[in-house]
Order: sequence, then structure tokens, then C-alpha cells
Amino acid sequence: MKSNDKKPSTITKRILIFILTVIALMISACMESPSGGSISSDGPAQTGEYVEIICHHGTVFTLPIYETRIFDADYIEIYADTLNTMFDYEWTLLLEEVIYEEWCYEELNFLLMCHLDDGGLGIIRSNQFIEWTIEYRDGNDDIRHFVFRNIGDVTFDNIRWGFSNQVQRHVSEYIAEYYRKHFFDVYLRDIPIYTDRPDSAIVSVNFVWLFGDGYSNATDEMVYEMMGKIANYRRSLATPEGAIRFSQLTPANVFEMAPVDISISISLLEYLGSDQQEFEEYVFSQVGNMIESMKSFTNNNINVRVNMHFRGQGVNFYDGSGQVRWHYLQGERIFIDGRDFSWYVAERYQGVFW
Repeated sequence: MKSNDKKPSTITKRILIFILTVIALMISACMESPSGGSISSDGPAQTGEYVEIICHHGTVFTLPIYETRIFDADYIEIYADTLNTMFDYEWTLLLEEVIYEEWCYEELNFLLMCHLDDGGLGIIRSNQFIEWTIEYRDGNDDIRHFVFRNIGDVTFDNIRWGFSNQVQRHVSEYIAEYYRKHFFDVYLRDIPIYTDRPDSAIVSVNFVWLFGDGYSNATDEMVYEMMGKIANYRRSLATPEGAIRFSQLTPANVFEMAPVDISISISLLEYLGSDQQEFEEYVFSQVGNMIESMKSFTNNNINVRVNMHFRGQGVNFYDGSGQVRWHYLQGERIFIDGRDFSWYVAERYQGVFW
């Protein structure tokens, strides 16, 4: 009896061998260092050249440049009117510098560049862009520096990389640093707190943003409508009409000038003393004093969320609870009813910024 299975033709075999050979060569290119070593950081790496880069959770890879991108948009010219509004025409351009960086994109792509630990594919892009540093005086007449880059889609000013995002980041870092130094570090300085983590994980300032869940008392239509309004506000920060006036901004009035809230995470080290209840009463007292001081400082305009817990797993407070939370909206304590705190902040600014 003849088999119905057809043997592959010679042409088919050659095609398969060719494909396998190409894949093997590409894998070899990813695993072996090419002659000549890594590219100097003094200039842009070009497509096809190789660079050593920390590509995935600290792992060093030697990979070829898949794409070279040059960002040459002149943000100083494009956003001239916005900058004049932000700084009330009182600003100085201190530095304009061309920066070269290689970035690793861990994404699925039809080009086999490098297998990563999680099975994704790494793509290396070489980027050349411009970075500017502007000096200005804030609402307290203190000298500050606004650093920004021309990375992003200028026509759309996308939320992740555009000019408006860099405005938000500047405000967030400036205000978070102030509240960490003048409140967190002052009122909680003698309390055993785990601080071996990024500053942003301890005190951060967030421009309000909504995600698709966490708003059990709001319909999808309400959430999406609010999300659209907030997105439009964020993009408007790149325009003279929507610009935040940095020349008037202070840590005290930021809640009146931008839709933000402060997030404070207190990770207590396990208490080893004899009287845990007395220790916790002191901690609660100091947290309360910190909040009251911030309220007074902002003329009761602060939006803040505080989360406190013990770092050790299974370590609870004296009353058995695993964590304690405080939420203050415009200086008044509120109790969350199933919705995320950001929804309350978004509602507070309804009619103000959107």
C-alpha cells in the first residue's frame, strides 16, 4: 500500500535550511560579542552596530542596533509661548545639549534580536535628542531648574513622552522632595521605618489619573467621560492656555494650581520593644501631627493619602489590622466607599481644570 504522505521537495528543503541558517546566525549574533567591542558613548551608535546594554533586570546583553532615531524638534521654538506663560517671561536658557542613548525595548517583534528571560524579544534603538535646562524663580522666589527633552510626538504631545508629561514630572518631583524633607523626615525621624527603597516609593506626588477599575460606584460611562477630560487637561499643559504657572507655583499652593495628590507610604520595621501598644500610639500621634501640619501649611487644601503597615509579613498592629490608611481631600478626612482615592480627587477638580 502506498502512503499518502508527500515527501518535501528539494526546493522546500532548501528553503527550510535557509530559514534555519538565518535564525541560527541571528541567535549567534545575539550571544557573541562582535569584534570591535561596544560603541563609544561619545557619539550616536548607528544601525547595525553593537552595544552593551543592561537590557532586562540587570542582565547585560551585547546587541545590534535595530534602529537609529534622531529627534531634532526645537522645543524652545515650538513651545515658546507656553514657556513664556509658565515663567511669566522671566526665564533663562542655561544649557542646550545633544544626548545619545541606547534603549532596550522588551517587546514582541518579528525580528529575532535577543531572547529575554521572560520570553520576550529585545529591540535596541539608538536615540539622539536635545536636552534643555531652564532656570527660573518659583512663587517663593527660589531659583529652580526645569530640564526637558524633545522626545515625543509634537503634533499630539502624547501623555507618556511629550512636553506636557515632562511638566508633570517636574512638578511631581519638586513637590515630593519638599514634603519628604519638611514633613516626613521631620515628624517621623525617630520612628524605625524601612527606607531602603526609592524616594518615589515613600513620598510621591501624582497628577490625577483614572484607570479602568476601582470605581465601583461609578458607571463605565462616567469613568470614561472623566478619563477623557483628564487626558485633555494633561495635553493642554503644553499650551499657553493650559500651562501651569511655574513662576507662581509653591509647595503650599500646588493643590490650587494643579490637580494633584500626595501619596505617603510608611513601612514600619518590626517593633521589638516591650510595649507595642505604647509604641503604636506614639507613631499614630506623629502621623496625625504630620497631617495636621501639612493641612495648616496648605490652608486646608491638601489632598493626601497615607498608608502605614509593618514591613515583615504577617506582622500586624496591636488591634490585629494589617495596615492603616488615611485619606484627606481638600484638608478634610474622608473614608473610602469602594472607589479609588483618585476618583475623589478627580471629582474635586471638576469645574476647575475640566
